[in-house]
Amino acid sequence: MRSKTSCFNGALLRSGMKRFWPLWAGYLLIWILVMPLPLLRGLRYPGISAMEFREWVLNLARFGGEIMGAIFAVFSAMAVWSFLYAGRSASGMACLPVRREGQFFSALLAGFLPLAAGNLIVALLTLPVCLAGGFSPAVLGEFFCISVLMLLFFYGFATLCAQLTGNVLILPVVYGILNFVAVAVDFLLHLVLGYFVYGMYRDSMVSDLACYLSPAVGMIIRLDTESIYGQTLQGEYVVQQVVFRGWGLLLIYAAVGILCIVAALLLFRRRKMESAGDVVAVDFLRPVFRWCMALGCGLCLACLMQAILYWSQDAASSFATLLVFFLLGAFIGWFAAEMLMKKTLRVFGKKNWAGFGICCAVILVLMLGMRFDLFGYERRIPRAEQVKSVSLSCSGESAVLAEPENVARVLELHREILADKALNQDPEHARMDLHLSYELNNGLHMDRSYPLAYWYDLNETGELGKVQELLNCAEATAARKEIAVPVTRENIVYAVVTASMTVEECARAAGLSDPEDYLLAAYAGYSPAELPILDPEKRRERVEEVLNDFAESGWDYGAEYTGPRDLEGVFITYNLSLTDAEAEAFYRDCILPDIQDGTLGRIWLISDKDYYAQVYSAMISISCEEEQQNSKSGYRRSADFYTHPLVTSRRTNAWLAKKGIVLHTEGETCLGEPAEKKGPVLSAAVPLMVETSQPG
Repeated sequence: MRSKTSCFNGALLRSGMKRFWPLWAGYLLIWILVMPLPLLRGLRYPGISAMEFREWVLNLARFGGEIMGAIFAVFSAMAVWSFLYAGRSASGMACLPVRREGQFFSALLAGFLPLAAGNLIVALLTLPVCLAGGFSPAVLGEFFCISVLMLLFFYGFATLCAQLTGNVLILPVVYGILNFVAVAVDFLLHLVLGYFVYGMYRDSMVSDLACYLSPAVGMIIRLDTESIYGQTLQGEYVVQQVVFRGWGLLLIYAAVGILCIVAALLLFRRRKMESAGDVVAVDFLRPVFRWCMALGCGLCLACLMQAILYWSQDAASSFATLLVFFLLGAFIGWFAAEMLMKKTLRVFGKKNWAGFGICCAVILVLMLGMRFDLFGYERRIPRAEQVKSVSLSCSGESAVLAEPENVARVLELHREILADKALNQDPEHARMDLHLSYELNNGLHMDRSYPLAYWYDLNETGELGKVQELLNCAEATAARKEIAVPVTRENIVYAVVTASMTVEECARAAGLSDPEDYLLAAYAGYSPAELPILDPEKRRERVEEVLNDFAESGWDYGAEYTGPRDLEGVFITYNLSLTDAEAEAFYRDCILPDIQDGTLGRIWLISDKDYYAQVYSAMISISCEEEQQNSKSGYRRSADFYTHPLVTSRRTNAWLAKKGIVLHTEGETCLGEPAEKKGPVLSAAVPLMVETSQPG
């Protein structure tokens, strides 16, 4: 009887599913242990809401689906494609009267269907738990779709990796590297180049493109289960809605998984079965593997050795060190790749040395090109018409500027920073990092990070001084002082003014004549009726205890408190609570006008003499809540506003003075020195960002 061929073979499918049943059983068992059983146990606790149940299931789908899918996809691929990695089994499959397409799809489905069926079984086992709790079963459908879409990508990607190698141990290595290579390369390149490329943004965060090209990272970061909380009238925060964010990205990854399967089919159709045991099974990928090994090892060794042996801020020294280790790592990677592919140590022939020489030349061109800015990276400044907005970040403070005149000021500042490259890179000067992020009209971003040299006295024409001016421009201040909830009498929850004042001033503000009486009444819990009959010795001890609690004052009144004279010049904290009506009028008539005039809401990047002379040691705090629009359940949103009065905020200062608040600058109150000794701190400054108007 004549043999016939087919694009699918049921016998191969059933054989593959039966041979590796322990793998599928383990997958199902783990899912049962992490989903239906814990959810069933959770029903024993009273008060679990439908939103909490939904959040629980979606988080399991998001994190559990990715972890389980990523791990078992490669295990499954190693199992069903194991016949490719041994010469005898590969030859046996080649002799079967089954077309390559039939072998491919039979093995493909043998690895995918049991895993997908496991997700379906888990969802069905969880259905009774869902119904018993009175929860909507729709979330189980979302769980199945999320987990299967993730599985489709990871399994398709693992199938493609299986066709690239002829060694079963190399398959998980290739799979793992390719899942994270984009993020790793992006991070290491910025780390290496940041040592000697002026303006290179060296940060732990990686670009959006690198995250998307590293699927395991992209799913963790870009997929999200958002729990929307609302606050009831009783002040309790509860989950109002739970939404899975990232369906579009998940569908894209699933489509990529299908494309990987198509690419794997094309490679399998032309695969040489005698490549079993080879590290690289595809001939045209052998040079790619060699170059990737060389460049990857060079990059990793450069970063590792720079961190271990030589941590320098000097650009020239860093470049020389990195270049040596980069070339050494490339040497190791190039010839290690040859040894793996040829399965011998005899790889130091003329041809390989010539190839390695070309690799070194490429590394030198790229490194020297970046070092001397042959590619124009350092010199590049976008044109004003290309910029949609620019974000500045310095010393923990940031601002987004979009007004044309402010964008032009940032571009001019950028040019000055480039002109002062030598000064800003001089390690002899104290430096503060500035991060610029341009959002261009074409949707792309341009990031730069510069160290800015500074001195204790900020020169107004200096670059750090100009950064401070930009952060204090009207556009930045308006955004910084914006509060999400209107400050109205109905919305205000509480308002308080906290100021550093002497004990005598606090007593006068509280309507008391004796400073000791104020300390005992405000901080020791004594009532006005108890103060006159208090034993003098006990009175002195209680006052001393209160003063010791104000350690931040730094005041040394001696080894023992002797009397009211020791209280002269001692600064403590005075709190003034405002009524809702007072707070509304204060904010509307004084604070907002001062902010609009530019006399309130400024920041300082350095604790210089101007800061100590201009900022009062006081803070105004207002907390607001507002019922959400179209809310039928009484949910409320909250926001906080605070600001530090300045010497220039005359309306605010006059209002506080009427309430008995005596304002002292930070220079007057720092270190708690007596009045005759007070003055601005003249020692070397430390970076300090003072936020004088910030919404919660």
